[in-house]
Amino acid sequence: MTPRGPQPPHARSWVGLDRSGWANLPGLDMEPDLVQFVDELTGYVVVLARHPHLGTWSGVVGFPASHPAAALGIDECEEHFAVHGGITWRGEMAVVTGDPPAERPYAFRPDPDDPRPVPPVARCIGFDCSHVGDWMPAMRSLIRDSKYRSLVYVTREALRLAQQLYAMERAALPDPVALDGPANGDVIDPEAMAAIRASLDLGDGP
Repeated sequence: MTPRGPQPPHARSWVGLDRSGWANLPGLDMEPDLVQFVDELTGYVVVLARHPHLGTWSGVVGFPASHPAAALGIDECEEHFAVHGGITWRGEMAVVTGDPPAERPYAFRPDPDDPRPVPPVARCIGFDCSHVGDWMPAMRSLIRDSKYRSLVYVTREALRLAQQLYAMERAALPDPVALDGPANGDVIDPEAMAAIRASLDLGDGP
């Protein structure tokens, strides 16, 4: 894949899938095929990947092996997290180098120019946008009542999942109340997190 400018901010993105035969959806040519970034509010890794054949997006959130969600099966994840289409992916997330292959690469490729420490990512869960009602670019004709889930949409859903994972991790700490103390000013409380997320400039896409 070929690197592309960051979207959203602080992200790395690539293009490279063969889109011949896909529908000419307005704005589709402006979207990359793979996006990854570290959510600065939760510290988790977000990877958004386009299906190489369907053209639909999927998203996963990577977290440490010590996270409570690492011990959950996919059915249990379905019970704990609300996201588009439900949780459809659970697995490992590796930290690798080099450009990604032209497939759904659920791996984190740190930016060599990023001075921040690499997050301790080991596991991930995620979702996809290939359900009933989701329009697929590889389908040249638009099915009635279906909608294309854009990069803006899948980014929002991934951030929503990251926030739920963060809430679960925080609730599992021995003394979660202490996180609100003055010595823990780097921890963002849920109300502040919601306000910051509401201010993110992610547009008004579907």
